Amino acid sequence: MGDDESQLPPRMSRSGRTSVFGGRNERIAALVSRDVKDEVTRRRGAVGMTESEWLSAFLEVHLFGLDHARKLHEDRLGAIAGIERQSVPGGGV
Repeated sequence: MGDDESQLPPRMSRSGRTSVFGGRNERIAALVSRDVKDEVTRRRGAVGMTESEWLSAFLEVHLFGLDHARKLHEDRLGAIAGIERQSVPGGGV
């Protein structure tokens, strides 16, 4: 590594995006048919995600529900915008 490179900030691995669902440190492997693989490739490409990102999001939405996934994304965007979610009496948000 040259002197010029030592002055650069550290580079992020992968996409540099952190999931709203938390850290990713567990792996799931599955054998699928060519048709399933092709459909995953088509769907993830349509939304501009890697296969891993798309499969993770797909599983999380189907396991925990769309409302839960939306809430996590809204909370993250709110934090970025400097907006805190306000609790409503009765447990709502």
